[in-house]
Amino acid sequence: MDSHPGVAFSDQTSTVTAGDVRPFEVADRPSIDSLRRHRTTPRASAPGFSTGRLLELVYVGEDGSVCGYLRATQRPMLFRGSPVEAAIVEEFVADEGSIESAAIGLGRALLAGGHDISLASSQRFPRSAWESIGGGVCPLYTMSWSRALRPAQSALRSLRANGMPRVVAAGLKPLCKTVDAALPFLPQRSFRHRPTDLIADGLDPVTLMAFLTTVSPRRSLHAVYTADAVTAALDAVQQRGRRLESVVLRMPSGMPLGWYIYALDGGNVAEVLDFDAREEFVTDLLRHLFHHAWSRGAIRVTGPLYPWLMSPLAQQLCRFERPGDDALLVHANDARILNTIHSGDAVLRPLFHEV
Repeated sequence: MDSHPGVAFSDQTSTVTAGDVRPFEVADRPSIDSLRRHRTTPRASAPGFSTGRLLELVYVGEDGSVCGYLRATQRPMLFRGSPVEAAIVEEFVADEGSIESAAIGLGRALLAGGHDISLASSQRFPRSAWESIGGGVCPLYTMSWSRALRPAQSALRSLRANGMPRVVAAGLKPLCKTVDAALPFLPQRSFRHRPTDLIADGLDPVTLMAFLTTVSPRRSLHAVYTADAVTAALDAVQQRGRRLESVVLRMPSGMPLGWYIYALDGGNVAEVLDFDAREEFVTDLLRHLFHHAWSRGAIRVTGPLYPWLMSPLAQQLCRFERPGDDALLVHANDARILNTIHSGDAVLRPLFHEV
């Protein structure tokens, strides 16, 4: 990586001065582990797998010790059919007194690294530091959607999360279950979740790889996936210790039309980790997903929002929201790439930690 003003890279740790950024060395591991143990900010790291070449940088403080660390993956993408490289921040951690200076130093080194695109979540990297070094913010890709499958119980869970006393919630729970059980018999179809004639099979890496190489390219910017990356992503979600449902959908003729992966938590909320479908079958996939989750006891479904799916999701009575102040941090030297991301014409998948 090339050096830039204010940041010096050196192969000799002894020559590095305060405020310098240099590549990670194995000897830095204990210092970084200590930073993680004493983390005082919500700079969350991504789950433990990588789907690209690792880029690891450290920031050296005034006393010569490592007081900041950044880990990113460098991944191939295609922009309008031409290859580009993205650097995606997976982890940032720093000493409490050096968060801003470390973020600025490490962020500058990242943006000067020659990548076509640099991406980070504001939950993993300080937004203020990113903006101060010339990066931009795009809240579009951190929005989510939700759909109540058992409205009364879903509303009760929300009230409980917002401070309703436990004893009151426990007393109302039988009534809410009764209300939800009666809703399918009402004339309004939105409360009915019926099976479809689609064929559901388990989702395997080969099938997912086929979808990613045929469906994703309909957008101007998307990642290029390898079989190893797809297998690693599926293995990682399997290891999170939650009840997981991974489904590929086919027409009765056998033609695949879409897929989804969701986890069911202890409160019976189905969290969709990722999903996609051929454009003409998005509504069919959503209906199957809702019935599938409902039949397994889910009271609500939530999932990541892809901009081009807002219309079919709205038609299925989904609500849209942006959690807290989370946003996608983005930088690109090519204005066309920036415009593509801000207009929603990019596929950035949470399954692969791209957002």
